[in-house]
Amino acid sequence: MGSVENRLVRLQDLQHFLAEGSLDESLQNQAALTAELLGAGSCSIMLLNSGAPGQLRMTVLARFGKLPDAALAASVGQGEGICGRVLASGEALLIEDIAQSELAALAQGRDGIGGSLMSAPLRVDGKIVGVMNVAGAKGSPPFTQADRKSTRL
Repeated sequence: MGSVENRLVRLQDLQHFLAEGSLDESLQNQAALTAELLGAGSCSIMLLNSGAPGQLRMTVLARFGKLPDAALAASVGQGEGICGRVLASGEALLIEDIAQSELAALAQGRDGIGGSLMSAPLRVDGKIVGVMNVAGAKGSPPFTQADRKSTRL
């Protein structure tokens, strides 16, 4: 099995964390393992947890690495910011260099991390329940399409 396929299998195995232990502990483990497997500087997991149907909002419930205080406290709805766009579209997003992206103004607190960013919807039984955000480590190469594909959970 090639390295890309192996990483994909390992990332998909992360879903099993949700079936074991507390949800908080499982999500923290998933964020840390995802960051490790992708060589990321940070990883956050946001889950839908408030709002009326059609106006659901999500907040960060787990993280690995540094995140700005504003991101930790944010409540994000569909179409709001980068992760809100992913929530609305249902499609994973890869940004090789956020500083050169049309979405640069939406990125928060990029000090100490690299310029590459991925954001992917999290699904349970085919329904989107949140978004996972992964930021590259400072000085590391940008994420690739293979990395983006490996975030499909």
